[in-house]
Amino acid sequence: MAELKQKWNDWVGHPEEFSLKRRVHHLASLLSIVVIAIIVPVNFAQGLFEVGYAWSVAFVVVIVSFLLSRYRDQYVISFFLYVVAGYAAMAANYLWNAGLDGPTVLMIFLFFSLTIMMSPQRWTAYLLVIQIVVLALLMAVEFFYPHFVPETYLSREHRFLDVAFTVTVALALTYATLRLVITAYTRERRRVATLGSNLLSKNKELSELNAQKDRLISILSHDLRSPLTSIKGFLSIVNDPAARISDDERIQIEQQLLRMVDGTVDIVDNLLAWSKHAQQSRIEHLTAVNLSDLVCTVLATAQIMAHQKQIVINNECHEGHVALGDASLLTIVIRNLVGNAIKFTEPGGAIHIRSKHVPKGIEISVTDTGIGMNQSQLDALFQFKPGYSFGTGHERGTGMGLIVCKELVEKMDGELSVVSQVGKGSAFTLLLPLPEKLTPTEAST
Repeated sequence: MAELKQKWNDWVGHPEEFSLKRRVHHLASLLSIVVIAIIVPVNFAQGLFEVGYAWSVAFVVVIVSFLLSRYRDQYVISFFLYVVAGYAAMAANYLWNAGLDGPTVLMIFLFFSLTIMMSPQRWTAYLLVIQIVVLALLMAVEFFYPHFVPETYLSREHRFLDVAFTVTVALALTYATLRLVITAYTRERRRVATLGSNLLSKNKELSELNAQKDRLISILSHDLRSPLTSIKGFLSIVNDPAARISDDERIQIEQQLLRMVDGTVDIVDNLLAWSKHAQQSRIEHLTAVNLSDLVCTVLATAQIMAHQKQIVINNECHEGHVALGDASLLTIVIRNLVGNAIKFTEPGGAIHIRSKHVPKGIEISVTDTGIGMNQSQLDALFQFKPGYSFGTGHERGTGMGLIVCKELVEKMDGELSVVSQVGKGSAFTLLLPLPEKLTPTEAST
């Protein structure tokens, strides 16, 4: 069936290449060639040599017409030749084959229907005029000069067979043409429905993205302005000669500035990562990432914040664990999870970072002994909602970093989950796929 459909499209023309009107023209031309190929020998066998010669000329012209439209992209010339050849042959058929008593009138009406279906809309009125003029002239000749339209039927049965054959051919042509039109209409209706559904889906996605953008801008307008204002204030104090600052106070200010700059950098990194990948369904070009090396890179800066709060970070990641991902984006994710753990852990607490092999890939978890979360906080954790939360050292957070983490992880074909209990801490678990070239045994060694 697929080969037959392909062959059909090769002859009539592919829908992507030709318009429906041109495909109807090609179909009508092919069917006309088949029908005329039958009509010509029949007419010669009946002794209607003039009609046979007329249809022979039409046969050649229709073949040329088909080739011009199908393979030379000369549709206007092709259509003109088809119409002229058709009406000329049928005029000859009318005059030399019994006039109104023969099948020609039915053929003319069928031919008119086909030409209307295949012609550009601006030509339909002209075709109607041509149809009326041709029929009127032929009938006038038969009425005023009846000897020009001889009776050619040898018997009633002869006329019946001729008309029956013409009716059968007319029905076949009509069916084939209407089937082509209905199929094209159905296909277009499905295509429009699909486009409409896709458009609604895209509009919904755009609405969600716009809503996220508005919330994000609202959050960032506070989160970026607040630390920058504080940094400006601290620098004004440091640079003021009148301000007598001791060395201890200067160290404290520098530490505060460092924390603010780190927080601001994290916000900017999150924003850049989110905006870059917001409209991607998944992140391409993932590579093998050594998780132990990546965690060590993150802890090089995170240890400073942890030391200030007297928090111990234990890196228990297996040195041989390799996962599939994007190293720069995974760095952002791990930095957010570790920073979040530091923020919500009491001074003197501990954070454990572990990795292990599981059937689905590699898990890396960040577990803290912090203040934990209740169920309502967990439900709202990965949603864009206005508001702030405060860490054990009065660090302010918006939750945007965790939202960015979840989106980035899922676009790397991973999963991010969390379990937490008030007063006992939280555990964020990141599940990443294995590189294809690594077997589960190799990944766990």
